[in-house]
Amino acid sequence: TVTAQQQLLNKTTHDDLTQLPNRSHLLALMSERMQQLPEGAACAVLFIDLDRFKIINDSLVTAAVMWCCNKRALGFAPVLAMTIS
Repeated sequence: TVTAQQQLLNKTTHDDLTQLPNRSHLLALMSERMQQLPEGAACAVLFIDLDRFKIINDSLVTAAVMWCCNKRALGFAPVLAMTIS
């Protein structure tokens, strides 16, 4: 079962709506992984900022919005998995 401490940690490191890592958690994960790269290894990071997404999120919190978020996240999942796992 999930303990209260685990729930609190998840709440501080993940987005409430999408359950994706939040910005600070993602940066920490990337920093850890980049330190593990062999010397001289190449690495690239792409951030996509969805302008005004909060307005859409706040006004249209529906299954369609969740579907959109999950589709976007799943599209990047293989890249993130290679980068942070």
